[in-house]
Amino acid sequence: MSYENYLTFLKDGKNQLISKHYSLYDTCNSVMAQAHLIDNTIPVELRPNAILAIVKILEPCCSYFKTRPDVSCIFRCPDLNKLVGGVSTSQHTKAQAVDFTIVGVTLIQIAYYIRHNLEFDQLILEQINTVKWCHCSYSSVKNRKEVLKFNGIKYVSI
Repeated sequence: MSYENYLTFLKDGKNQLISKHYSLYDTCNSVMAQAHLIDNTIPVELRPNAILAIVKILEPCCSYFKTRPDVSCIFRCPDLNKLVGGVSTSQHTKAQAVDFTIVGVTLIQIAYYIRHNLEFDQLILEQINTVKWCHCSYSSVKNRKEVLKFNGIKYVSI
C-alpha cells in the first residue's frame, strides 16, 4: 500500500465498527505515522489480534469507567515502531497491545481494575516527561498477567 491508501483506509475505517465503541480506524490511526507519511495500515491477518485486544481490554474499560478510553496506539508497522523507539519484539507490531488513557481516571485506577478483573498479558504504566499512558496487551496464546511501571529508565514490577 501507499501513504495515500493509508489515509483512505483510515477514512473508510471510521465507518467499519469492530466492537460497540471502536472501528477499524482505531486499530491503526497514528499521529506519528501521519506526521512522517508512514503507511501504518493494519494487515488483514493481524486484525483478529486487534479485535481481541479491543474486546478483552478496551470494551470492559468502557463499561466499567462509563467512558470510552482514548487510544493512541494499537498496531505499529515496523517503520513506525522504529521511529517511536519501540523494541523489535513489541506486541504493537502484532496488534496485540493497546496504549490508552481515560480522561478523569488515573493510571493507578486503570491498572487496579485491569489487574483484578481482566485477562491480559502485560500491563505497563508508562510515562515520558509529563505524558502518561497505560499499555496493555492480550495474547490469544498465553497471558502472563505481568504488571510493570516504566520509571523513565527501566521497567520495574509493581
